[in-house]
Amino acid sequence: MGKPAVAALRVVLLAVDLDGLNAQYARLRTPILVITILGIVSAQVVVIGVVLLLCGVVVAVLVVLVLRVLLAQAVTRDIEAARMRAELEEVI
Repeated sequence: MGKPAVAALRVVLLAVDLDGLNAQYARLRTPILVITILGIVSAQVVVIGVVLLLCGVVVAVLVVLVLRVLLAQAVTRDIEAARMRAELEEVI
């Protein structure tokens, strides 16, 4: 069972629980269920949002690390190319 099924089960159980509500509060049954459903859905959306934000941060960090490695390689090759040019100038 996934999270939506568990959430649906909670709402059903709450609805069954509210059947025995005092007659004077029976009119509050539907708003309580609606607020509960909206709360569960919004909590799940927030959790999904946090996960997406964390994944975005991880991807950004990985991109930065890869770019740093590529920059280090480029600098190393540039130094090597300058050294080889200097040797070539000496030979010519």
